[in-house]
Amino acid sequence: MNHLVLNEANSIVSEKWVTEIVAAYGNAETTLFISPSGNEIKERQWDLASVTKLFSLVSILSMHENKLFSINKRVKDYTNKYPNLSDIYIYDLMNFSLELTTSSRIDTCGNYDYAIDLLHGIQIKSSKTTYSDMGVMVIVQLLNEINQSEFFFRDYTYDLLRRVNVKNTHWWKDLDIGKGNIENYDSEYRCIDGKLIKINTPIGTCHDPKARIVPYSGHSGLFSNTTDITAFANALLSGRIISLETLSILFDNKYDIWDETHHYGLLCNKKHPNTEFSEIPISCSDNSIAISGYTGTYFLLDFEKNIYIFIGANRIHNRITNLNHEDRRFELPCTKDYVFRKDVLVNLIADELCEPHNR
Repeated sequence: MNHLVLNEANSIVSEKWVTEIVAAYGNAETTLFISPSGNEIKERQWDLASVTKLFSLVSILSMHENKLFSINKRVKDYTNKYPNLSDIYIYDLMNFSLELTTSSRIDTCGNYDYAIDLLHGIQIKSSKTTYSDMGVMVIVQLLNEINQSEFFFRDYTYDLLRRVNVKNTHWWKDLDIGKGNIENYDSEYRCIDGKLIKINTPIGTCHDPKARIVPYSGHSGLFSNTTDITAFANALLSGRIISLETLSILFDNKYDIWDETHHYGLLCNKKHPNTEFSEIPISCSDNSIAISGYTGTYFLLDFEKNIYIFIGANRIHNRITNLNHEDRRFELPCTKDYVFRKDVLVNLIADELCEPHNR
């Protein structure tokens, strides 16, 4: 069935949804790399965007398991620097159960110190379930502060990854752009007041302006390749980074949060019973988590069937963002369209991986 996956990847490129795409998927015994560009793309570094949250989740759960930090404690148990969040539990910051707001936008604040001041003053806007970067940004900064180093979370994550042979995954600030193996999202268009504004992102620079101001923010900014993702996935599925008992926290019903289109876990999505809204294909088990990145990336782990799927893609290349899906005034496709094409590819891969379980 590999040819169906390759044909779909070819179509996504030929129809100009992206300029490059790769899929890495399998299990501990077998890994498949599928791309119109061939195997040479295996070491290409992709801006993971929000897939970074899943790496951050693993670091936080590792600290929780090793009793360095507890997701069952309140913010005030660790610091008084977030007065508006004092009584909030850490897991509430991880499962999108709070709508948080800062007094002004972090992505326009201009410098690191001002960004941290904004985080310290963050407030609860409502108890509405909403997908946000803010919760994990607070946790990462909190961890850095209680360990008295702005690099604590970065270094802890790197140490965790290097122990399982994940060698070339870096935050954008630490990338060696001289290697020439970094996927370049050279242009993005945003619709502002009905006008197209071209945004250029230098090669090796994270697409997210918040993560450029706070470069080790936990919500975005990691770059990785399919070789590393494969090693990371298999280490997680086998319990070599975090015990499977700790990972079972992800499937505990007390963390279930619903809205119209998502079934949230901790810094990830769980399987939604309505397949129209699910980040996870119907052929995967309920013990699966997944997350999509704004740049076009996607990462799924199924802990019951011991399989994973990773998609590296550059959907923001020559695309319009912040534009209504139905608005066709401009020639370039909207970024939302790619989401549905990506789902077709993911479903094909999941069907191939899960077929032995479905016989």
